[in-house]
Amino acid sequence: MIAMPTKGVIHNTAPVLNAIAKSGLSQEAFAGAVEVSLSFLKKLIKGRAVTPDFVKRVATYSGIPYSEFVTPGDDYSENLEALLASRRYNFEGGVVNAIPLYGADTDYATRERVMVEYDPSPFMIRPPRLKVQVERWLAQKEEEVKRKKKQGIHIDFFNGPCARLVSVGSQLESSRVHILLGSIGWHAFSGLWGVLARKVTPHKYEQYLGLSHILRDGNITHSKLGNIFCCAVTLITSDGYAGYQIRGVSPSADPGAFTSTVAENINRFLDETSPDGLPLHIHENKDPRGSDNGYVPEGRNVPHPFTAARRGIISEISPRLEEHADALKLAGVVYSLRDYEPTALFVVPLSLTREKLLGMYSKHHPKEFSEGRLKFTKATLTDPDTVKLLARDKWITGGKASLVRALQLIDAISFKNRLDWGGAFEYLRTEGN
Repeated sequence: MIAMPTKGVIHNTAPVLNAIAKSGLSQEAFAGAVEVSLSFLKKLIKGRAVTPDFVKRVATYSGIPYSEFVTPGDDYSENLEALLASRRYNFEGGVVNAIPLYGADTDYATRERVMVEYDPSPFMIRPPRLKVQVERWLAQKEEEVKRKKKQGIHIDFFNGPCARLVSVGSQLESSRVHILLGSIGWHAFSGLWGVLARKVTPHKYEQYLGLSHILRDGNITHSKLGNIFCCAVTLITSDGYAGYQIRGVSPSADPGAFTSTVAENINRFLDETSPDGLPLHIHENKDPRGSDNGYVPEGRNVPHPFTAARRGIISEISPRLEEHADALKLAGVVYSLRDYEPTALFVVPLSLTREKLLGMYSKHHPKEFSEGRLKFTKATLTDPDTVKLLARDKWITGGKASLVRALQLIDAISFKNRLDWGGAFEYLRTEGN
């Protein structure tokens, strides 16, 4: 049972509107049914703070859990699990410790339905005291990289021109997703994470992440950890397998961890895309501009998540897969409560079997072949081995979210359209291409 505060609570308006729609009543009739005034109901609809007893009446009448209505304040930590229970991606035997910002049920978007804007303003670390701490951490990291190099271990740690997520929103009537990106360098992100991440505990989610804003309206701008935007891609084969990767020792973060088939940060140069959707530098990995944090996309060009996902498929799995990347779909965006960053979740239903994909992977060595080891599991959450795999604690949250969301999306399409797994897979592969 959630312990409700005695003062007014900020609540989420979407469940209120859902409750009214579910009842089939007018606003006035609904207010009468739950024994509140019409003016109070209008306050609920506008998102104003009200006493929890009244919110509970709406929850009880509608059958919608009270936890879906409430946005916590600074004193929510004791009830955090209850508040998050209905918001995260759950599956039998487990949960993804991340808050979905976009993507549920049968939601997904093709590149044509994703509108990306870019704010070129330089990212600033504030306050000055924090900047000093970050600079000190970076100096220590550089020394570590040098020591590893002497041991024969190469770690990529250059100040690449990355992108950060500012906001994401969707329009249900048009199935469009709007993404606003800003700039951030890899060093700024790494330094902030290195200095602050160890301080973040559930009791301090509000202080460091602004969790109440994330839960209320998906606003991640209150996070102090940089919000670098990663793309996690799950490849699914036509014979029913989903790919995942065990990271090697070469990546600059999380060696040995489990992640999605592909995991790629957006690069403002390599993923620069024209207004008509043309990737401009996707094959120019050796261009020094790809490692220059001073790079700014030209004119109306933007660093595009779809281009980053496509580049990751080519560079981490096989260049031969580029012709299959047209099936790429954005299935969700989440904010991780373990890694403290947002991730775009992509799925690619391939017209290839697992055997053929492994053949491409082994014969046509991609540029980042040493990045990790490609593995497969059955592409269904009813498979015991897949559930057991997802229960392991070595997962990078965005990668786990990508795999879980991909499998849940196919299940949702199957249920909604009365299709078997193969039919749902083919629907997802071909729709919108």
